[in-house]
Amino acid sequence: MEEEVTLEELKEALDDWKDKFELISSKWPDASIEDQIKILGFLEDKAKKIKENKKLPMGFKDILQPD
Repeated sequence: MEEEVTLEELKEALDDWKDKFELISSKWPDASIEDQIKILGFLEDKAKKIKENKKLPMGFKDILQPD
């Protein structure tokens, strides 16, 4: 059985979604809600890939970024 989402968790998710949705709708105001959701999904995937690519391989920090 799944745990119920608390009111606080719901508010946090709503705030997070609201900020992302406002960003997308400000950049693509003429896009339908469905298209904005697709754009958001694409951008979140792209952001995750960029973040992952910026991570340094374990043990190579000193070689790649000397002091």
